[in-house]
Amino acid sequence: MENNVLKIKLISFKNTTKSSSSHVLCYVKKLTNLPSSDDSSVILAQTDSSTALVRSIGDTFDWTNSDGNYCQLIFLTSKSKSKVIADVILWYDHLLKLLDDRRYKESETDLLCSTTIRKDYQFEFSVRLLDDQMPVLSETPSTISKVTLNSKLSGRQTVRGHIMKIQQFNHPVHCAICHGFIWGLHHQGFECSQCSLVTHRKCHQQIPFWCRKSLFPEPATSNEGFRLKFDVSHKFKQHEAPFVRALVTRNHGHCNHCGSPIFRNALKCTQCHFIIHEHCKSNVPLMCTLAYDSIAEAIPNTTPPSHIGVRFHPPKATINLREQSRSSSFDFSWLESLSELNVTTNKAVPLPKFSDFAYVGRVGDGAFAQVYCVQHIASKQHMAIKVADGSNEQARQQLEVERQILFRYSQGNPYMIRAHCTFHQGTKLFLVMELVQGGSLYHKIQTTRMNEDDIRFYLAELICVIQYLHSKNIVYRDLKLEHAVVCSEGHIRLVDYGLGRLLKSHNEACHTFCGTYSYMAPEVRCLETSSSEEGYSYPVDFWALGIMFVQMLFGEQIDFASQMFSNGDQSTEQKNLAELLELPRHTSPEACSCIHGLLENDPKKRLGSPDSPHGPIRDHPFFKMGYRIDWQEIEDGVFKPLTKNQYIAPVLSDVSIHRPLSTLLLDRGSHGQADWLEAGRSTCTLAEDEQLKSFDFINQSTWLELTQADA
Repeated sequence: MENNVLKIKLISFKNTTKSSSSHVLCYVKKLTNLPSSDDSSVILAQTDSSTALVRSIGDTFDWTNSDGNYCQLIFLTSKSKSKVIADVILWYDHLLKLLDDRRYKESETDLLCSTTIRKDYQFEFSVRLLDDQMPVLSETPSTISKVTLNSKLSGRQTVRGHIMKIQQFNHPVHCAICHGFIWGLHHQGFECSQCSLVTHRKCHQQIPFWCRKSLFPEPATSNEGFRLKFDVSHKFKQHEAPFVRALVTRNHGHCNHCGSPIFRNALKCTQCHFIIHEHCKSNVPLMCTLAYDSIAEAIPNTTPPSHIGVRFHPPKATINLREQSRSSSFDFSWLESLSELNVTTNKAVPLPKFSDFAYVGRVGDGAFAQVYCVQHIASKQHMAIKVADGSNEQARQQLEVERQILFRYSQGNPYMIRAHCTFHQGTKLFLVMELVQGGSLYHKIQTTRMNEDDIRFYLAELICVIQYLHSKNIVYRDLKLEHAVVCSEGHIRLVDYGLGRLLKSHNEACHTFCGTYSYMAPEVRCLETSSSEEGYSYPVDFWALGIMFVQMLFGEQIDFASQMFSNGDQSTEQKNLAELLELPRHTSPEACSCIHGLLENDPKKRLGSPDSPHGPIRDHPFFKMGYRIDWQEIEDGVFKPLTKNQYIAPVLSDVSIHRPLSTLLLDRGSHGQADWLEAGRSTCTLAEDEQLKSFDFINQSTWLELTQADA
């Protein structure tokens, strides 16, 4: 290997924010790794046998293994040679391995490589393997050997492909691993010079994923014989950061990758609420719903040298999303059949089909289904249709659970979404529901500053529907801001019942780890790593209600998981979240008391539980102050919300053809329409069609009321 010579050509070095970056010199240093007692870090130093050299863009230099196994390229401005722009480290063994790969071996051209440095610079170079007998080009001593550079590379460590450099930050930042605030006067943390990941000094060795901007690929295996592979993509959407409010209240979010504050141009994952800058999207690993600190616990202390680049695979039971979100209530054999007749036996009300509806726009999508706004062609009524893949067991189970809950119980409470019918087209399943023309509470907190009267009104309606579901032996299990939609009349409509659990008796418990992680009660989180005979039940919904209460007070979504456990270890004793919260100064004592009750770690003591020492939730002082709640009017759906134009607005269905769609947030792009049309072209075998016929159903009374409303 010592006789192999690599010819490196510097092709280009560009600033991605500018058209070009001219007048750039490259200072080349050959490095070798020094022995270290810490196997998880690599200490590099300049070799004695080689001298530094300077090259311009377009020049070449030769590199042998005897010169050093690493090569540091430091880019400087030629006008001011003491100004360092950026730097990158190349690894001899890896480049040689790429050249030896059979995919490149037959090529007569140079191997082209490129990398992004510090987000703003794009560096391209080529590599060619010279013959063993070819002489090594002489390297003239550097003309800028007196340049002041950081030669103490002990402050630079390589951790799973990340080149972590110790930094002193001049702005507030948060650690990507533990989410804690990084502060101090001198060298507070580490930052990856390739992907800008920021961590505490104590957390940088716990990075569980390989740097996505690394020049070195992840090895196929590790020395330990196991791998942790992460391939759970985020579903990012534009996030409206509260810019003005953030400046006034200093209550702004931060990027979960680079740790810097976010004011504008943000993205947010619809599944795990991961918030990042737009420019950080390509740097984020495929670890949706997976907490970095939790995964780091699966990495043994005796890790190999970090520049080897190991990809780890934890046990499937801990991060298998199929297990996390599966509902165990799919068996409905113990239930009585739905009261309405199956449409195949009643010709008076024919079952709708796909061609009866015209596409308007896409309302939203989730992990297993998409929701579309459509218009019923014959009646001109607007409706919402949820579409799921019937060949996907998980999707079919969740839609079947929602179908059972809505057709059986939605007529008994004014705050549940109404379902009209279900049918299938090929392997696609369609659930036709009423269209609620309004944004969710999540959208509302992004656009409106809520006061306690507003929060009290929404909480009262949510309590009403939660307690109704509990009275029917149903645990909702996925209560969050996105599932509470505010209709055009200002009332709440609870949507998405796919993770609901229908219990056979009131005292039965659930044992499935599922739900949205940031809203999970402590008794549910415990099931992530171990089983529990006790399980959990109705109080988990009141914990999620408490999280929603806090988020509406703050005006943003917050994940408190890192604050509940010591050092981020869920095996340690849980802290009382309510005691750790620093609520806004304007929060009333009654609101603080209600939050403390809802966020009790002990589900038996939690506000909303029948034996809670806080008493019945409806009798709590928070609902007796300010704009006082009349619980009977809440039950009847006629309670008057506190608005500028106050009037009694009963909960009605948003179905009138005369009601415009201006208040409905729709994606009218071509992608949504293409997905809708593709679902309509779905086909299936005769056996599959026979199996899916059991999904077809129509609620004759609501369907006739809807389609003949303006006849």
